[in-house]
Amino acid sequence: MRIFRKPLIASISTATRVIKATTCLHNFIISEELKLPHTQRRYMTLNAHERQLRSTGLEDAGTFNRNRPTKSSTQIRDDFATFFETTSAVPWQWEKVLQNNF
Repeated sequence: MRIFRKPLIASISTATRVIKATTCLHNFIISEELKLPHTQRRYMTLNAHERQLRSTGLEDAGTFNRNRPTKSSTQIRDDFATFFETTSAVPWQWEKVLQNNF
């Protein structure tokens, strides 16, 4: 199932659960990958350059159009941005997503 390929149409509660579940699955996969030798990894294969890349995935994108987000959606976005840009964030993730290389 490809959840993030299109806008997520769900209640705030469901959207929050989907994102938390995705994060848990991601963290589990990474923890299992780290147990493998580098040459056998399928999900997390980074070269030296990729390890140095800075994450820009949750930076402010500015105004795209005149639609105004609700206060609750803005708060949820800010909460997730704060969470993912702390020590939990990995600098190379956004580059991998853009390259569709995961």
